Amino acid sequence: MFMAIESDVKYGALGSAGGLNSRWDLLRLRPAARPQVGANLQSRTPSLLNSPGLTTWGGIPVGPPFFNENIPLRNRPIVTTHVDGAFEIQRYMDNVDWVAASGDGASYVPHIRKEPLPGTLPKSVLFMIQKGDQSAPNPRSTQLARAGDFADVTTFYRNDLAFAEDPTVNKNPHAMQLRWPMSGLSGPIGRGSVEQTAIFLGSGGQTIVHPEPARFFEVPIVLPLPEDFSYIP
Repeated sequence: MFMAIESDVKYGALGSAGGLNSRWDLLRLRPAARPQVGANLQSRTPSLLNSPGLTTWGGIPVGPPFFNENIPLRNRPIVTTHVDGAFEIQRYMDNVDWVAASGDGASYVPHIRKEPLPGTLPKSVLFMIQKGDQSAPNPRSTQLARAGDFADVTTFYRNDLAFAEDPTVNKNPHAMQLRWPMSGLSGPIGRGSVEQTAIFLGSGGQTIVHPEPARFFEVPIVLPLPEDFSYIP
């Protein structure tokens, strides 16, 4: 949002940008936040919890209270299975989405470079997505990438490949740049991402390099954009 409206900002690097803004319709995408969302649904009058609910999300076990919103991910087959109470949850999530739209990053991201606001110029952007990010889920990050037309400036970190090669790598790649001091592959991967960001900013938003170890990064991201969770159980 800041990049979209601040004319003095000319370039910026956005990492794990799929911020969820404490919104129930987005927080439900996080395995760790499902109990929080369930508690919110339970607090409604009447309660919106539906039984038995989902005990796993994207292959990750989740805690109670359980619910099942029965909402498919993008580019998936039409949902035909009936789930009692799911429609009421869907309607509630739609209402939250509409109310929050005026303060949501997805509403502003087109103005960063595709449709600049009056008095601003298109900005240079480095956009970063981590495969299987449990805190900024891929479907939310790709929503921003689509809205901003960022595919050509998006770097995709393949945590699935890194974990397969080194099981000490964290299953949740969120904030992977902060792990540069760690041992194993986590350190070199974190340093590579930090160096990419530093070079981009140091060049005034002109240079996007391929981080090392190169085999764990797609620069730019290979299309189509990932619309699934890709969580590592």
